[in-house]
Amino acid sequence: MRSVIAILVLAAVPAALGAEPPAVPAREPGLVAHYFCDSPNWDGNWPDSVSTPPVDPVDWTFTEYRYSRVEPIVNHEFSRRGWFSVRWVGLFDTAVTEADRHPNAAVSARIDLDATNPPSHEFSLRMADGRTVSMEDVSRSGFTGCVGVATQVLLSARVIRETPDLWVDGAPYPLKPGEQHEIRSAQMQVDVSRVVADGASTATTWRLTIEAAGAAMSCRPHGAPMSCAVGPPDDSMTPYLFEIHADDGCRLYIDGKPVIDDWSPCWEAMPHAMRRSKPVLLKEGLHEITVEYFQGQSLTDGDFDPMRLFWSCPAKDVPRQIIRPEHFSHLGLPAKPPAGR
Repeated sequence: MRSVIAILVLAAVPAALGAEPPAVPAREPGLVAHYFCDSPNWDGNWPDSVSTPPVDPVDWTFTEYRYSRVEPIVNHEFSRRGWFSVRWVGLFDTAVTEADRHPNAAVSARIDLDATNPPSHEFSLRMADGRTVSMEDVSRSGFTGCVGVATQVLLSARVIRETPDLWVDGAPYPLKPGEQHEIRSAQMQVDVSRVVADGASTATTWRLTIEAAGAAMSCRPHGAPMSCAVGPPDDSMTPYLFEIHADDGCRLYIDGKPVIDDWSPCWEAMPHAMRRSKPVLLKEGLHEITVEYFQGQSLTDGDFDPMRLFWSCPAKDVPRQIIRPEHFSHLGLPAKPPAGR
């Protein structure tokens, strides 16, 4: 009997070794978006009369699952009257295309310059006719202004008097200390002119006005190159930057690690509605991604509340832009409803 059992076992081994492995689901375009309905006014804990609730949003979001669907990108203007949460899940591909290197953004700005701190690397204009205007030029007594078409603007927060009025694709864009920003466009109208500052009787402030279409924006820490001439510290890893513009709370996880985490109410027009990550080192290829968002109070009918996910990679010459659809994929809709909190 033992010999018969041994023969049967040995005969089964080749069949098991030759068995087909489980099929791996094919990747499909887009991210899977799971929508949840939350309690209106958070059961009275967020009345319309207050802008910031006294309770933790974690306890009032992702409460009741409603439906799932596939969405190509995270670029929304939600128009319903609040009280819902969304979780996007899938895969993020870091492979860069030529389309990533040449995005088209609309930039509009009115920025009052501080000419008392004139290092040229803090501010410069490269005009289409070949001229260069720096902060040193603006600070000279004989400077009369500059109007025309520019191809490049370099700007840092150190040369700005007040909070700048800077908008990119209709969203406020804050300039943070320690960062320098580059705007490039063949269709950029600039104007550096004297204006009357608040409380002054004569024109004492130089104001930079920018109107640009088809622009590319880059951001980097002071002292780092704008171009991709210098590689990352580790040849297998590249630093990426991520941003979310949201009204209200938002979170971003890559490979399960938090990259952006601001689960709090925020009005879209405030500078801190643009949340930025620190540099994130990633290998080339696919990474798991989860993006979360909640919409709370929305007092106006037809109010459009944004939720947009941006990235940039100076090391690969990728300027700031909304992440394009070709970078997202998923492995199919879930077989059962996802968990809430």
